[in-house]
Amino acid sequence: MLARLMKMSRYFYGMLIVEWSFLRKILAAVFIFTAMVGLTACEKQPFSQPDTGAEQQFQSLTTMISDRAAESGFSGVVLIANNGEIIFEKAYNHPDLLDTDEITIDSQFAIASMTKSFTAILVLQLIEAGQISLDTRLDQLLPDYAAEYANQVTVRHMLQNRSGIPHYIDLPGWFDSDYKRSLTDDTFIAAIAHLPLKFPPDTDYLYSNANFFLLGLILEEVTGLSYETLLKEKILEPVGLTDTGQIYETQPNATLARNFMLEGDETFVHIPIINPRLFRATASLYSTGRDLHRWHEALADGTLLSGASKGEMFNPETPMAWTIGALPLSNDVMLPLQTYNGILAAVFIFTAMVGLTACEKQPFSQPDTGAEQQFQSL
Repeated sequence: MLARLMKMSRYFYGMLIVEWSFLRKILAAVFIFTAMVGLTACEKQPFSQPDTGAEQQFQSLTTMISDRAAESGFSGVVLIANNGEIIFEKAYNHPDLLDTDEITIDSQFAIASMTKSFTAILVLQLIEAGQISLDTRLDQLLPDYAAEYANQVTVRHMLQNRSGIPHYIDLPGWFDSDYKRSLTDDTFIAAIAHLPLKFPPDTDYLYSNANFFLLGLILEEVTGLSYETLLKEKILEPVGLTDTGQIYETQPNATLARNFMLEGDETFVHIPIINPRLFRATASLYSTGRDLHRWHEALADGTLLSGASKGEMFNPETPMAWTIGALPLSNDVMLPLQTYNGILAAVFIFTAMVGLTACEKQPFSQPDTGAEQQFQSL
């Protein structure tokens, strides 16, 4: 199955972070994605306990990863954890990129749209604090946002990508690099507001960066703090994410890896991110394997959100910043999986992915709520 999935994409560049107990179920089926955090703990026994079969599976897996990395041209970091403990971590480099862009286990990667899940957490924290509600309208929160639909769209609609607000790609000239470079915060907001809805709110689903860009503005308007400050104070510092930040605010000692695409003539071309501030709150973060692992642990153990909020975020009917799917374990067995990925849409290359599956490790801290029932229904 791994070989079949690998055919979908020839070259990878990024991170793979996954729980070992999950891998014992599916081995390396998820290696198609260049970064994955597995929010699972299907088996609670520590890896250090005697388990010859598990050790053999682990050795087979790490050998398979190395073989597939060499075969596919993967450049990135692979991290495997068991019950919160990192048991494998290794950097891989394509030989053609080693001299100029060497990847180490400390390398930071642009995680693209996985940023949306961080923004969703910040919004849900604001709701927990009673400062807004899921049903607060856009016009109540951003009174200067001059869109005809502002009195129809709610926070819930935007979190669930059910607002009908178009995606960036609907902006005239979006694929013109000069146009993107010319956009300022004000002209960008005005351009989004000018686009008509794709459908009435809450009648359909449409993935749109604009939803989360606007949510970032709402966070700033309600709190009086910048999105960057909120992210730092509410997520990065409490969880200890010291190597995560905005791609437009990289630190002097940052080791941000560059994304490459393989051309038809077997040469690599760097994929630049033009005017990265356009992706604030929607696709603007960079991170490392270890930081993403810490983040998934904090999301699961209640550090970041209450059980009720996670019930909303991971509701299988209307997930917020997540999508529902299934991973094939065999020809007739499918594993329900809730995922969110980071992707360079222009070239359809995955740069990051989070996956969650229902096992013994409950991500909800309040056992007597509908949240747990919603999670179990996955």
